Amino acid sequence: MFFKTIVTLILLITISIGGYSQPGSIRGKVVDKETGEPLVAATVVIVQTEQSAITDVHGNFLIENVKAGIYELECAYLGYGNQRVLGLRVGPGRVGFAQFRLQQGAARDLEVDILITAEAERRLEAALLKDRKLSNRFLETLSSEEILRMGNETVAEALKYIPNLAVEEDNNIVIRGLSRNYVKVLFNGVELHSWDLNTNAVSLDALPTAIIDNIIVYKSFAPDLMGNLGGGHIDLGLKSFSEDLYLKTSYKASFNTLSSFNKQFLSYQGSKMDGLGLGANARQLPDVAKAGLIQTNPQLPTTAQDLNQSNEYTQAFSNNWNSYQQTSLFNSSFDFVLGKWHKLQAPKNFRKRYSIGYGLMLTTQNSYNYYNNGQNNRYYLAQDYASATQLEPLVELQDERSNSALNSNILAMLGFKNNRNKVTFLFWNTHNTYKTTQLQTGKLLGNNGYKNYSTKALLYEQSGRLAPQLKGRHKLGREQEHELNWSLTGQQLYNNQPDWRYFSNTYTTDSLGNITAYQVEDGYGQEPSRYYRALKSNHIDAKFDASFQPRWLIVDKIKMGGRWSWADQRVREQQYRYYNYSTNFDGDAESFLGTNNYIAWDAQQQVTSGVFVYDASKQEHSYESTESIAALYAMADLKSDDGLHLSTGIRTEYTKLNVQTIDSTNQSYLSILPSMLLSYKTNRDGWFRLGYATTLGRPSMRELSGYTTFNYIGDYNIKGAADLVSSTIHNFDLRWEWFPRMRELVSVGSFFKYLLNPIDHVAQIDEQQQQDFVYRNLDDAWMVGAELELRKRLHFLGRWANDFYFTANFSYTYAQVAIDSSNWRALERQVLDAKPYRAMSKQPNYIANFILNYEYKKLGIQTNLNLNLVGQKLVYATAGANPNIIELPRATLNFNLSKKLGRYFKLQLGVENLLNARLQRVYEFRGEQYTHRTYPLGQTFWIGLSYQFKPKV
Repeated sequence: MFFKTIVTLILLITISIGGYSQPGSIRGKVVDKETGEPLVAATVVIVQTEQSAITDVHGNFLIENVKAGIYELECAYLGYGNQRVLGLRVGPGRVGFAQFRLQQGAARDLEVDILITAEAERRLEAALLKDRKLSNRFLETLSSEEILRMGNETVAEALKYIPNLAVEEDNNIVIRGLSRNYVKVLFNGVELHSWDLNTNAVSLDALPTAIIDNIIVYKSFAPDLMGNLGGGHIDLGLKSFSEDLYLKTSYKASFNTLSSFNKQFLSYQGSKMDGLGLGANARQLPDVAKAGLIQTNPQLPTTAQDLNQSNEYTQAFSNNWNSYQQTSLFNSSFDFVLGKWHKLQAPKNFRKRYSIGYGLMLTTQNSYNYYNNGQNNRYYLAQDYASATQLEPLVELQDERSNSALNSNILAMLGFKNNRNKVTFLFWNTHNTYKTTQLQTGKLLGNNGYKNYSTKALLYEQSGRLAPQLKGRHKLGREQEHELNWSLTGQQLYNNQPDWRYFSNTYTTDSLGNITAYQVEDGYGQEPSRYYRALKSNHIDAKFDASFQPRWLIVDKIKMGGRWSWADQRVREQQYRYYNYSTNFDGDAESFLGTNNYIAWDAQQQVTSGVFVYDASKQEHSYESTESIAALYAMADLKSDDGLHLSTGIRTEYTKLNVQTIDSTNQSYLSILPSMLLSYKTNRDGWFRLGYATTLGRPSMRELSGYTTFNYIGDYNIKGAADLVSSTIHNFDLRWEWFPRMRELVSVGSFFKYLLNPIDHVAQIDEQQQQDFVYRNLDDAWMVGAELELRKRLHFLGRWANDFYFTANFSYTYAQVAIDSSNWRALERQVLDAKPYRAMSKQPNYIANFILNYEYKKLGIQTNLNLNLVGQKLVYATAGANPNIIELPRATLNFNLSKKLGRYFKLQLGVENLLNARLQRVYEFRGEQYTHRTYPLGQTFWIGLSYQFKPKV
């Protein structure tokens, strides 16, 4: 009995001591006094300790690690008067609750630093700007709050408004004048890999903004980032959830002036499953082709058995070659997002809080794109540069193109957390299909001079990603001052392009322009062809990061970690072409390639005419590759009392590459990458930052292969090279930032980069005198740029402007890269004042954005007008003295309006491309512009309705 009593007393004392040592927390809500609507991004501060939090989209806030005591709280929100709560008691391990009802009126800013908690709502603009203010990086931020205001449906649309960032037609992202190898996209902290056969760019036009909370663009290197950072890293933050139920669903319908309800929309006979995005199976390679039975050389049959087999193999392929017109539908999208963290009942007197969370995100996008007055031309110097007065056409084509796309995403999340640990499992599946019909008509220079020429393409692409992820975060130490983060991610990518069909022919006309005859002839386009392309890729990514706050003199934080990634990629392309032996063509492709035109004999068993299929695949059309990267890093943050901060460290990466194709390569190398960033706090809200880092531009597996491909009919072939090596980049950054008030920012900065062995397209002439492009290492390059950014409320203009908010950014980049030696010799011989440097490919000389927001809270009205300007850029640096192809500046103006309908619904209206901009690429020669490629984009009018559950106040 005595023993039991002693044990009980010891347990009670232990529990008591643990209770008093356990910190408590303060939670609550901030709402509008008149409407009861929650106020988003309001600031709540404990006056005595200056701990603070920002309210989430439901007006909720949470301040953790509050010592037991009695406190005074103050709440501030722009446009509202401040309010205080006095005498709030927080017991050991207990939760204090406070509710603020703010009234609109004269507001003053709260003069304290906001300490964002681990559960901060990083979907809010104010929270991200605070992160940016306290960060030891050069970065840009974009919150889902801002994305929603602008009405952006995809990540590609949203990224255009980030300073010095441009999204190309082929999804290549250009940051500070650099793309491809120098830019990486991360999702939920892990690199996204590309399924594109032509480039290593990630398809961000298929990634909806509904599943992300924020976008952070890192423009400077730090050792905890991947080493191949030249332009920047784009980190897409996954949608997060709180203890309040998050339920939102939305539907958007849009009408494009070119493609919606268009009776001339092109299509072709494919599969009944095309509408569901599952049409690849109906286009699979015939069994005789899979077995390798089809001849690889176009030889006429010499025996009856050969003739019968040839016709049998030709008939194994479907004979669907003709296009037709149909009426297209409107574009639409649907999003559904659900998530919540549930508290679990803990044992009595047990102070830790446990929660189980779940999330489900479903998105679909169905779109139609069409134009019929595009142009696709090529020009060249027919004479010596000095004597030439104009460019001569190689091909001039009128371009008509239709595309229908279906994109879908499924994300499921399951998590567990307490006050120290959080572990989540994420499953992501995305599936995309594109069905394209393209017709081009004009003239072509061939073996016998210029002739009337037409070509068609029938394309289908099915691609996707399967990505499970396990991720953990653990708070360590008595005061949770240390942290361990880890993740294990797998990605399986596929891209199936079955049975891409191309058909070309010439034709003659009479004096009235009527077609009198058709021909399928050598020297004018290639033979009728079918392509079967497939990419399969697997990736494993494991990483960990540990951060410590040792509090040694001026050492504020020490961080170290590592990453290991492994990838394999297999690309296989098979080409089948139709040999034409003296066969007449009446303009109908299906008749020309039908059974009536198969190879036949006359009475003397001599081949008279006909067509038959043969295998034109080559070794360079396929490759297999593996890549592994192991990295370790260490870094430290040092702070002094006079506002001087230093973040420095080093990262080592060991890379091993193997690519098997016509030109195989094996590479392994160690990279040592130092960095340093010095920050000085000039005043309470101003920062001056100076940084230097060494980074990489690692060639991709596709670029190291000999694989040759193109993006569209009429585009140049792009070929890889096995002898590529990694680029080395020296980065210098300088920036001054001032955060005068919440959601306000003034930023002025500049950067300089010097690149050794930069990778870029190099033009070359093949044996048939056709110009193609190959990836090459050039000698060196350098670039310099300036960046300006402003975020400002317009209240200083008068009371009428209190609800206006203005954002603007402008960047200018100038770069020079050494011209490769072969093209420089050809250029130098003809152009006396030629320079050995040119601009970097895809680099706009300027990018500007102007955004004006207006919000009238009483009526729940919000409007947004945004203008995006992208300057001139080099697309292709052509061979020798031929003029380069440049893309002309483009301005895009969008407008949208939203109106709350009651408590849960919101109606949105918008117009995109009010200025009716179009893509224009040209040659410039002797003061004249020659169109290379152009097509209109059309204007889009859209309407959307969303429902979001909001808990009652």
